[in-house]
Amino acid sequence: MRVVPFDLVFKKIILKGTLYNDTKLYYSQQILLDTGAVCSILHEDIAKHIGFDTSKSSKHEYRQLSTASGRVQAQIVKLRQFTVLGIDFKNIKVGLLRIPPQSQLDMIIGMDILELVKEFKIDLPKNEITIF
Repeated sequence: MRVVPFDLVFKKIILKGTLYNDTKLYYSQQILLDTGAVCSILHEDIAKHIGFDTSKSSKHEYRQLSTASGRVQAQIVKLRQFTVLGIDFKNIKVGLLRIPPQSQLDMIIGMDILELVKEFKIDLPKNEITIF
């Protein structure tokens, strides 16, 4: 069992994590845990920073995603390694989108990643997530 603290900002769960791609590393302080999101999203600017080619091209994989703003087409990339909730995830596919700047988010964690955790409990009053 592991207990992970989080920040509660405007009733949203914000986590810290680390993103890796080849030799580039990024420490994120702004990862939203969204149990209503099917697919996890990485901000396009962060993707560029860690070395992904975010240019629009037919050589990339794309997928239609449903977001709070409606349906959008997103480039899909594979993060070599991603650490959040104290867990190292390897070769995780995420969508790339331009997350609105007022949100100040680097990434949104959806159910595609949360399903890999198997069992967890969110304790809002304590600002903790327990991983079993």
